[in-house]
Amino acid sequence: MISLEEFVDDVAMAFRHKISGAPTTDNWEIANGLVKKFGGNALNAAGASGETADLLWTRVSMSDAWLNVYLDQKYYEVDPLLKALNGSIPEYGYNTGVLTSKDTENSLEIGLNQDIRGFGYGSLFSSTFIDAKDANRIIVVHCSEMSLSELDGEIGLDRIRLLQAMIAANIQVPEIMYADDPLRLRRHLSPREVEVLKWLASGLRNDEIAYKMNVAEVTVRKTIAAARQKLNARTREQAIAIAIRDGWITL
Repeated sequence: MISLEEFVDDVAMAFRHKISGAPTTDNWEIANGLVKKFGGNALNAAGASGETADLLWTRVSMSDAWLNVYLDQKYYEVDPLLKALNGSIPEYGYNTGVLTSKDTENSLEIGLNQDIRGFGYGSLFSSTFIDAKDANRIIVVHCSEMSLSELDGEIGLDRIRLLQAMIAANIQVPEIMYADDPLRLRRHLSPREVEVLKWLASGLRNDEIAYKMNVAEVTVRKTIAAARQKLNARTREQAIAIAIRDGWITL
């Protein structure tokens, strides 16, 4: 196992290295290469609002086959890593293929834990960071064929944490939220967004919705804007119409 100092130098050099005259490489590709170099087989990252905890963007390199199963089975409803991001949990380790009915009565949680193992992911290790520029959260997930204990023994979780911190500091956040969204999470409104749209559809003003939900009016405005973006709606009226059409809310 390389020393911690050599590891940090390796990662820092990868992000600093630019070949004169060559096209600039997206740091996301560099990050994926580093993850594969250090015990991983995929990299996930996502951002969430520091104020509302709503998901803002995702970048994912897991297989399309797995992502299709993830979406079809609605595993995002019980995904512990999304919960870690929304709850601002600094670190979360997840071994796959281990949950049974003895551990939980939730069949969706068992299905997620078992199914993901079949696609070659033995563990997922996440770290959540606060973006100093806007106080939003960024989660970086190192996926591996190995279990967490195997990964710790071969690479060292201390090194994985450092790698994640450097990835969080260097990857590009999509300029247009959801423009590059392999999970297609724009389809999945948060509970807060659904509630705001329901009140909006009932004819309440922003200040009245804020009072009903016991939040600041600026939070209501931001939530409406996020819902419009996810639904690809130009106006709040169009957002309500799309939400009704897609079954998110009823009148």
